[in-house]
Amino acid sequence: MALVELGLTRDVAMDEKLPVKWGKQEPVVQPSARVVSTPGARMVYSPFLKERPGRTLQVRGERDNPAVVPWGFWGAVMLAGLLAAMIVFRGSSGFQSMWDLLWVMLAVVAGSVMLKLGKKTSLEEHLLCELDLMRGIVTWPVQGTELAVPFDEVEELVFGMTQYPISSDGEGTKVHAFTLLLRDAQGRLVPIVEASPHKGETHQIGQVFSRVLEVPLTYVGMGIK
Repeated sequence: MALVELGLTRDVAMDEKLPVKWGKQEPVVQPSARVVSTPGARMVYSPFLKERPGRTLQVRGERDNPAVVPWGFWGAVMLAGLLAAMIVFRGSSGFQSMWDLLWVMLAVVAGSVMLKLGKKTSLEEHLLCELDLMRGIVTWPVQGTELAVPFDEVEELVFGMTQYPISSDGEGTKVHAFTLLLRDAQGRLVPIVEASPHKGETHQIGQVFSRVLEVPLTYVGMGIK
């Protein structure tokens, strides 16, 4: 059963040992590997494994959502700024009227509500990959459908470092990150954790997948560019 490709793919140059290179490439004549990535994929924070009923193991992690406004965080900033202003204000002239005190109280209430009820971060939890022991396949969610690789087509897992763009369009500043990829029988690679600053958690996921799938875990250092 071949890899079911229902999402976006991108071609990346490959050499004999390290088949992945992120970013724009010049045309190459050697074989290429397609790294399948979910649309708008971003850096993964705090990846972890979660066991689900029905013998399913999920890889989950947090990704930044630019559309989310962390109102809880800004509420905390408002309260801190208000406290500093009150100390300075009272030290100089104090409150001149009840209206001054009323505005301060309203600001305190608004900041407290934002801090209590608002999101304190723009990170959101996402399903990255799923290992289905009942069906014997590894799956990835892609725009409401899924990518799937059968267990018997998994050749190896690759763990290494890469320079990953911070922005989702692949341009701009790049930072060092750890990546975990699955190579199928046709030599193609699919990210389990595309890029993460958390080395220990990403490596632990690779070790678990290696034991369950009974395939080697290959280390490539900073070979993935």
